[in-house]
Amino acid sequence: MVKMFENDIYLKRHGGRSTIKTKDGVQAVYECIQYLRYAQPVQPLNWNKAMACATKDHVSDIGSKGFTTHEGTDVIKDKG
Repeated sequence: MVKMFENDIYLKRHGGRSTIKTKDGVQAVYECIQYLRYAQPVQPLNWNKAMACATKDHVSDIGSKGFTTHEGTDVIKDKG
């Protein structure tokens, strides 16, 4: 993954070349690796039907519009 960065640009190569501009660049990857080396394992997640439904609704809301965000279109419209 580190080899796929040019400064703060992540070059995603999957069926063509696309780029993602990051805020922190490759340094954030190094920080994550360092953290994970010493992190203690946690319990496995359990399935949550309500969370699954909310996720499906969220993807239906923003995915078809080409957005990638944690906020729904109702929040995006209020900000615009």
